Amino acid sequence: MLLGADDYDAMRETIAVLSDPSLLIAHQEGVQALSEGDVLDSDQLAKAMKNAGRSVDTK
Repeated sequence: MLLGADDYDAMRETIAVLSDPSLLIAHQEGVQALSEGDVLDSDQLAKAMKNAGRSVDTK
């Protein structure tokens, strides 16, 4: 079987998440938060990132 580089990388990342219990729990919590409507729009995300000291390019 041949896989493209991007597909191979995605598969390896998926395996890494599924084999790490803490990452898997964090993923499941994120999916639950999304289903409950716990989301940010782009302006809210930019503000949260600035408050966390991260640079934000809104272009």
